[in-house]
Amino acid sequence: MRNRLLGAAALLIAVAFLTGVVELFVLRFEGGDIYPPYSSLRADPFGTKALYESLQTIPGATVARNLKPLETLSGTSGVVFYTGVDPWTFRASNYKALDRLETVLQHGARLIISFQPTMRPPTKKEETGAVNERWGVQLAHATPDKSAEDEDEDQPRDTLLYFDHLDKSWQTLYMSNGHPTAIVRRFGNGSIALLANGYLLSNQALLESRDTELLASLIRGLAPQFTFDENHFGISQTGSVVALARKYGLSGLAVGSALLFGLFVWQSSASFLPPREEVEAEVLGKSAVSGFVNLLRRGVSRADLLPLCAKQWRRSLALGSHCSSAKLKQIDDLVAAGAMDPLGAYQRISRILSERKIR
Repeated sequence: MRNRLLGAAALLIAVAFLTGVVELFVLRFEGGDIYPPYSSLRADPFGTKALYESLQTIPGATVARNLKPLETLSGTSGVVFYTGVDPWTFRASNYKALDRLETVLQHGARLIISFQPTMRPPTKKEETGAVNERWGVQLAHATPDKSAEDEDEDQPRDTLLYFDHLDKSWQTLYMSNGHPTAIVRRFGNGSIALLANGYLLSNQALLESRDTELLASLIRGLAPQFTFDENHFGISQTGSVVALARKYGLSGLAVGSALLFGLFVWQSSASFLPPREEVEAEVLGKSAVSGFVNLLRRGVSRADLLPLCAKQWRRSLALGSHCSSAKLKQIDDLVAAGAMDPLGAYQRISRILSERKIR
């Protein structure tokens, strides 16, 4: 009984622990804070999940996430969101990196690149690359005021970034402090839009200070197909068992498997059969006679014990043993009358057999 209680307690503790771990992971995945800022999988203030879900409400619109390399979107039309890009790293991009981005435009898609808001100027390693020459735009930074320099936030909401030295093909959609901060231009079969402050697409901005006119100008006149690229965040489709389980809603599979394993361990360590009598447990380690006695107690009732012994004894007479008919008569009478007291009848039978003469 004690082992069974310990097994049940251990199983309950294991189930509670696994449930807590799964719940923690579910909360983390639902909140999305395990994903990079401006990911559409992130539901906290600095994600873009609200924009993703808002576009789904447009009649006839299709919204999807891209978890594969950007080149796989070469046949896409509509709008491709490329969010949360570091502006100074992007400013140093080479021609090969721009070629990858331009493959999206082959079938008339619009690529919207939104940059992370930043309050720091670029370093020497982040000098201008091919963007200025290839796209006819320079990513510049304004001089910060004193309040901006004192700001110490992990995720700023304002930015020093703006667009300068624009080619005449660029159209300005939005200006901030006299500088263009949202621009768009035709490029090949499609178009490119640059948004200096990607915070405007974030969940918090859509809740507290939504700029509906700017958002509409970014997607106006395009096919209602919206794709959020997640691959550039390092989020890719692996095809693993875990990914397939998450895709098809089998998140409880691990919990169920762990529960079955716990039940198997419990069943192996504790018997579900009723415990044997104490006298049976004493058979181990004793003589064969003691084991035979216990076996008789289990298989022969008290009333049948003496007749059964008498029957087996009579069989032994056929092997050459001798007993007078008078003694046999007395023994048969004692067997018939000894059901209530088999031990006393056995003792009297023993005395009869030990007598040399019948008195």
